Amino acid sequence: ISGKNCTGFIKSFKNTPCKFIALLPNENTSAYQLAKSLDSEEYNKILNTMNVFKTCKASIPQFSVNETVDFKEALAKNNVDIMFTPEADFSNLSYNAVAQTSNIVQNIDIDITQGGVCTTKVNKSGSKEITPEYTVTLSRPFIFIIADNETNLPINMGILSKI
Repeated sequence: ISGKNCTGFIKSFKNTPCKFIALLPNENTSAYQLAKSLDSEEYNKILNTMNVFKTCKASIPQFSVNETVDFKEALAKNNVDIMFTPEADFSNLSYNAVAQTSNIVQNIDIDITQGGVCTTKVNKSGSKEITPEYTVTLSRPFIFIIADNETNLPINMGILSKI
């Protein structure tokens, strides 16, 4: 896949209806600049460049992300007041007719290892190995996204800033 400021690849998970997306900024763009420019239109343009008939050799460092995000606290740090008012009616999500939300906390625990997303496909059919048409080596800071297969909506995303 590619965009005006990046190149990357998509790798589907084996047992989960999700995919791993890596976006490597061009040499003259930082991962943070790329993230700022990545709105939904640009994101979809990049995903639409995927060609399932082309092959890519991807090299990815092993990394882990273990983080808890408190949205109320995170937004307050950026001077954004989050209020869950009576108009924010979450009763349809619960058997309790008076369900209320005072905060949203997300726990993120992602491990990308050799045995995970970036394993080399073992060719068991005995057919000739295909020479990749593209090579993407994630050797500098990049954006990673775990996205839903059907909608392409990001479930988790972040920047690996230290390689």
